[in-house]
Formats: sequence, structure tokens, C-alpha cells
Amino acid sequence: MSIKRLSFLLVGFIVALVVGYTSVLLYLTWPINDVSLDRSGLLGDSFGPLTSLFSGLGFAGLLITIYMQQKELGLQREELSLTRKQIANQTDELAEQNETMAQQRFETTFFNMLSLHRENTNRKVISGLVSSIEEGLQLDFEIEFQNRGDRLGKLKSIELINNNYITSYSRFESACGHYFRHLYQIIKYVDNSVIKDKRLYTNLVRAQLNSTELQALYFNCLSQYGSEKFKPLVEEYGLLKQIPEKSFYYMKEIDFMSLYDNRAFQGSELNSGS
Repeated sequence: MSIKRLSFLLVGFIVALVVGYTSVLLYLTWPINDVSLDRSGLLGDSFGPLTSLFSGLGFAGLLITIYMQQKELGLQREELSLTRKQIANQTDELAEQNETMAQQRFETTFFNMLSLHRENTNRKVISGLVSSIEEGLQLDFEIEFQNRGDRLGKLKSIELINNNYITSYSRFESACGHYFRHLYQIIKYVDNSVIKDKRLYTNLVRAQLNSTELQALYFNCLSQYGSEKFKPLVEEYGLLKQIPEKSFYYMKEIDFMSLYDNRAFQGSELNSGS
């Protein structure tokens, strides 16, 4: 019951009570033959119980009003709580929608980049580059061993690979330079994204690399062209996991895996056996 309706009922009850009490009083004292000050006082005193009743009703009405206000405030709090929950649910739904849209935008760009990477690979420039590097490395290693007769250290090995790579790369730069730059941009794009499972997408990129491309990537990231930026990403996402050991048959005196962090070969048979 609302406060307004309860107020109407209380006012109606009081009016009815006053009218009824006055009517009974007049009925019992009528006719009034002696109009004097004493009789008027007695008549006024006869309304004393009614005054006390009004005071009690007023206090009761105040208590009822307070109770009804508290009840309405409770209902308002419940409505406010429901409203907050609805807003929170809407916020969560909006966040999920934004996340889904961001995921879709990311995947659209990612697969477009991956498609372009395959087009670059189909130009078949990597095979010639790797062959040239292998020949140069193998020859220089043999000469180095003959002159020194001991094992090449890690720093010396990286220096030798870098020098030979620069020489070989210079003959193929116009054809394959964009290949490594674009491959780096794909991995960097995934790494800089806010998606949850980044390795899922880097694994898709790795699955596109054949043995020849993995060899080229291995040497590129040890050279001055990829050691600073690309090599940490290769190690982070284990992009050399599928590289075959036979690719380094001529590096007999060098532990080729030691030139990278173990994460670059994470999960491979090479890493598990080392």
C-alpha cells in the first residue's frame, strides 16, 4: 500500500471519528438548555479523549509513514541494484563484442600477411641464397680449421657466419630482402597484438616454412640484419623447432644450437636430445 493511499485512509478515518463522536455527544446532551461557562467547559472537556486519540493516531501515522518510506527505499535500492547488474551485464557483453571484433580484425590482417608471404616464397629466391651461404660457410670453416686446428668459439662462429652471410646476401638482396622483412613483420604483428593465444598464430607461420627457409632464417637472425630484432622473436616463439639437423652437416666443430637460446628449438627432437 502506498503512503498516499494510507494517508487518505487515515484522514478519512479521523474525519469520520470526529463527526461520529460529535454526533453522539450532541445526541446525548441535546437540547442544551443551560448555556453557561461551566457547561461549555464540561462540553469542551468531553472532547479530551478524542484529543488523546488523535495524538495516538498521529504518532501511529508517523510510525507507519516511516515504515512505508523505509520499504519504498528498500524497493528503490533493489531496483538500483538490478539496474547496476544490467549495466554490468551490458558492459561485459560490449567488452566481449569488442574482443570478438578485435580478434576478427587481427585475423583478417594476419591471414592477408600470411598469404603475401607465400607469394614471396613462391618466387623461389630463398633456395639460391641458402645454397650460396652453405657453400661459403663450408669453405671458410674448412680453411679456418686447417689454419687453426682447433674449435671455433661461439663469438668467432657468429662473426664467421655474419661475414659470409653479408657476402652472399648482397647478391640476392633485391630478390629476397623483402622476404625476411615481411616475415619479421608478421611475427612482430602477432607479438604486438593483444590476442590471448599468440603462439597459435606463430605456429601457423612456422608451419609455412620448409627446411630451406628455416636454414635461411637461422643464418639471417645470426647476421647483422636480424640479430637485434628478429632473433629474439624467433627464440620467443620457437620458430626453429622443425629445422633438420642435417642442414648443418658442415658445421661439425660447432654446436649450431648453442648460437641460439634453447627456446628457439623448444619442443624439437634436437632440443630434447641436447
